[in-house]
Amino acid sequence: MKTSFMRLLEDKEEITDRLVKIEMRLGRLETSLQELLEIVSERAHTKQTWVRDLHRDDLEVLSPIPITIEEFDDEVVATWPEVEVYASAETESEAIAKLKQEIVQLFEELRETPDKELGKLPRSWKRILLGTIRIKNG
Repeated sequence: MKTSFMRLLEDKEEITDRLVKIEMRLGRLETSLQELLEIVSERAHTKQTWVRDLHRDDLEVLSPIPITIEEFDDEVVATWPEVEVYASAETESEAIAKLKQEIVQLFEELRETPDKELGKLPRSWKRILLGTIRIKNG
């Protein structure tokens, strides 16, 4: 016949075993969570915004330009995917400013190039740019 003390000792051992197993499971969960956090932190934070002005008095944006902003740990990349133009910088505002310069440069280059000298993709970009940006008169 077991005494109360013996039952208490058995209960204590069982509780201790259960606690050890729980602690091991928590350790594995903690490791998994840390791995997931590392994966998530390495991915870029992405958002959409619109460019409505190119900071040029002689150019007008006819319809807002949809751009994608990707924020990495040490760099921000601004992209207009439709015409494959991008720029990167340390901050979002710098990346957008550089992207605007790239858009203007591509607009000017394609506008001055005859269609017959352009491939299919650059002709497509030219159509998009000419439909989105116009030169102001005066």
